[in-house]
Amino acid sequence: MTGALHLENLQPFLNRLDAFQVQFMGKARELEDWEIENETDWKAQTKQKKGNFKYQLGRAYGQGSNPTIGFMSYEEPSADYEFGLVIYNRPLTDKEKYNYSLIPIFKNVEEPYQDWKTTILQTGIKDDFNAIIEEVRDKPLHEAIEGMGYFILNNLHEDGNAEFVFGKYTAQDLGRVFYEDTIAQIASIDELINQLQIALK
Repeated sequence: MTGALHLENLQPFLNRLDAFQVQFMGKARELEDWEIENETDWKAQTKQKKGNFKYQLGRAYGQGSNPTIGFMSYEEPSADYEFGLVIYNRPLTDKEKYNYSLIPIFKNVEEPYQDWKTTILQTGIKDDFNAIIEEVRDKPLHEAIEGMGYFILNNLHEDGNAEFVFGKYTAQDLGRVFYEDTIAQIASIDELINQLQIALK
């Protein structure tokens, strides 16, 4: 049996379907996603940023592999990305990245670092942020970078495992950009000495 259903009556109709635990797809599936996801968090994040946001799939692409809201396109698997990439017109929430095992792909390490720094400086960790800079300032370069990197990983600005927050970047990657942003640029000779110190550890 078929029939017409006005848009304003769609949500009440879906609510009745929910009472009978009926599964559905299409437009109804999108509305279901809206209920499942943290709508307040979603709105807050999508107001902050617009653009193309890439995520590495943690499982084969298909039904249930990634959120539907804001989805733009899919890139086929490659040597770098076993299951391919999905692209969105909004940043995904912490919950979405974690639940769907989607790892963010950034243009460079500066991008997630600046997001972290902006958020941290607005929290109670601001004093610790300044303290770690002074603490490592006179240490050997490799120790300073490592200490600053682990400070970032131990003080995430989003919920979830570090890979869902910073993507592929390690403590050393993050510590280096933190060091150069707050203490000094790392010269070639400093880099050479750093590598020698690491080799002698």
